[in-house]
Amino acid sequence: MTPTETRKNIERQYEMLVDTGGVSKDTTGLSCRHGDAVFFMGGDPQGTGVQQIPLRGSVSHPGQTPDWPGLHRYIYLKRADIQWVLGSALPYTVTAATAGQDVPPLLDDFAQIVGVSARVIQKSADEAVFFKRVLQGMKRRNAVLIPEQGGLCAAKSFDDVLAAAQVLEKNCRALVEGAFLGGGFRIGLFQAWLMRLVYRYKYSNKTA
Repeated sequence: MTPTETRKNIERQYEMLVDTGGVSKDTTGLSCRHGDAVFFMGGDPQGTGVQQIPLRGSVSHPGQTPDWPGLHRYIYLKRADIQWVLGSALPYTVTAATAGQDVPPLLDDFAQIVGVSARVIQKSADEAVFFKRVLQGMKRRNAVLIPEQGGLCAAKSFDDVLAAAQVLEKNCRALVEGAFLGGGFRIGLFQAWLMRLVYRYKYSNKTA
């Protein structure tokens, strides 16, 4: 896929997500890695279109706080397995993120696709600190939660990152609704870790 095709693709996917409520124009956005560049769209309610950002080197994004394009780029630099990053603004995800507590696995597919939990990452005035918190929160996981923003999901394809966002929303919904009914069944940490390990092993063999 050429850079021009990549730009058109991410613009089309982003507009589809905005139309369906999957992302909000003032949240963390959608991006993909293409060679030595990052194509980013979002994080700006004024709608500046697709930004093409060099993967390496010094880049500033004045007016965007936090620097969402910079955060996406940081994830790509530190996680070679990641090709797409998506900021989810789905309602239960935002609710769970704003509640400020890590989300445990209530569903099998959450444990398999997202990980043993979705950690809540607090923003910081120091962006270097915030970026490191997000990366640490994503260790052995494919999503984190950011209060008042929603979820930040990462995967190696658009379909995978969309699946992560959908599974995160389903699990957050189960958590929120379960809270009104006295809680729900939680998958144990070891069981969740084992399910994710088996899923990733099987998935890697299918895509090899």
